[in-house]
Amino acid sequence: MGMAEVKSDSYSNSPCEVILYKEFCDFKKTIQTKKRSDCIKARNDLLTATGTCVADNSVLLSFRGIQYIKLFRSYCKGIAFPQDKCNKVSDCLQIAFGKFGKKLFCNMKNLANQCYERAKKTCSVADQYQDVLINRAFPAVCTSNKKFHTIKRPVLPSCSHH
Repeated sequence: MGMAEVKSDSYSNSPCEVILYKEFCDFKKTIQTKKRSDCIKARNDLLTATGTCVADNSVLLSFRGIQYIKLFRSYCKGIAFPQDKCNKVSDCLQIAFGKFGKKLFCNMKNLANQCYERAKKTCSVADQYQDVLINRAFPAVCTSNKKFHTIKRPVLPSCSHH
C-alpha cells in the first residue's frame, strides 16, 4: 500500500479531472496485461488517487470517466468498475454518453438518473457519480434545445511507450 499513499498525497489538492489525466497512462499500461490481479490493482490505485478529490470541471470529469470505463471494460472483462458492487455506475455513464463515449446526450439525463437511483442500492459511491453527472455536468452543457455536447480537445493523453 505504501506507494499508493505517497501518490495520493502528491495530488491532495488536484481536482479529480486532473488526477484522471495524470493517471491515465499508468492505468492503461497496467490493465493491458488483461490479468485479473493487474486490473484490480489499477482500479484500486485509481480509487486511492481520486479518493478525496473534488471536481472543478464536472463536464470534463465525466468525459474522462467514460473513457476510463470503456478502456477498463475492454481489458478487464467481468470485473466491477469503479469498485465492487458498482458496475451499474459504469452502465449509467454509458447511458448518458452512448456507445462511443464522445457525446453527452442531453435527452438521456432522466434515464441515466434512474439508473443511478438503482445503482445506489448496492454501490456506496453511486451518489457521488450521480451528483457530478446529473446535477452538474448535464445542467452545465444541456441548455435550451441542445441535443448533445461534445468536447473538441483530446480528453486524455496519448500514451507513448517509454
